[in-house]
Amino acid sequence: MKLYCLSAHPNKPCNILTFKGTTVMLDCGLDMTSALMFLPLPLVYSSRLFNLPSWTPRNTSDPQIEGELKDCNGRVFVDSCPEFCPPEDRIVDFSQVDVILISNYQSMMALPFITEGTGFKFFATETSLEDYPIKFLNFYQNC
Repeated sequence: MKLYCLSAHPNKPCNILTFKGTTVMLDCGLDMTSALMFLPLPLVYSSRLFNLPSWTPRNTSDPQIEGELKDCNGRVFVDSCPEFCPPEDRIVDFSQVDVILISNYQSMMALPFITEGTGFKFFATETSLEDYPIKFLNFYQNC
C-alpha cells in the first residue's frame, strides 16, 4: 500500500492511495491563492481597470511582461486570466487512477484539471454535488 500527497496546501487535500493494483484518488482540492495576484476579470468594460498604470520591475527589461503588470493602490497585479495550482501531476499518472472519491465540494475544485478528456469515474455525496459551483466549471471554459 502506498499513499501519495499531491497537494502542498493543508486545507486543499489531494491524495492517491494504491493498494493491490487499485489506484484511488481521495479528494482533489485546488489551491486558488495564486488567483489573488490577478486583476478581476470584468464582465463588462471597466475604464478603471483598463486605465490602471503599468508597472515594470527595475532590474528587468523582459518584453514578455510589458503591460502584464498593473499598479493598483500600491499593489502590483497580473493583468491576464488567473492561473491556479492544480495537484502535482508528475508523481502519479492520472490516467492510472481507477476512481476518485470526493468528501465535500471544496475538495473537488481541481476535478476539471484531472478529468478533462478522460473517462474517469468519480463518486461524491449528494450534498457535495448540490454545493459544487457550476459557475466555476464555466470559468474554465471562458479562459
